Amino acid sequence: MLICLVQGRKSDHSYLGPEISSAKFVNLMYPRDDMRSNFTYPPDRLLKLRGIMSAEEIRAPTSTDPDDPTVDHPRYVLKRGIATRTTIGRLSGFESHIRRYFAIGARDSTEVAICSYDTNSGPFSRGGDSGSIVANARGKYVGMFTSGAGATDSSDISFASPMYCLWDIIKAQFPGAKLYFEDE
Repeated sequence: MLICLVQGRKSDHSYLGPEISSAKFVNLMYPRDDMRSNFTYPPDRLLKLRGIMSAEEIRAPTSTDPDDPTVDHPRYVLKRGIATRTTIGRLSGFESHIRRYFAIGARDSTEVAICSYDTNSGPFSRGGDSGSIVANARGKYVGMFTSGAGATDSSDISFASPMYCLWDIIKAQFPGAKLYFEDE
């Protein structure tokens, strides 16, 4: 299981919150009516975290399941933040690479871009949401929300440090660190 904090307790789940009804949540995550969805909204509103999205999965332009091409899995992601509560956005597949130079060397940063769900849904994030878990509908950990950019409340671009990068840093600092997911 992936250990994270959900309202003050350790958990291998991400809390979906009460703001979005289960029916609306499923419709937002899977808006197509010509494809079936195998997503089941958890009755306890706790989305089980099941792994880490790889760099290839984040960059993949397709949204279909390679094991079952008849099932559509849009690239929507969710976040539960202090400022915005539960929000759904679109994972762009683009990464931003920043290198900052200092007198003692350079520091690199990799971020994935997440756009608002649509022009009417409001921003995916606001100040105060930093550190929130970003996951996809399958419960794969996409990253940790770090920042956002945008001039309006109707459209924005948010950024998350991808978990595949963070996990490499964590393992380098803590060689014995392990992640445990129930499915593994």
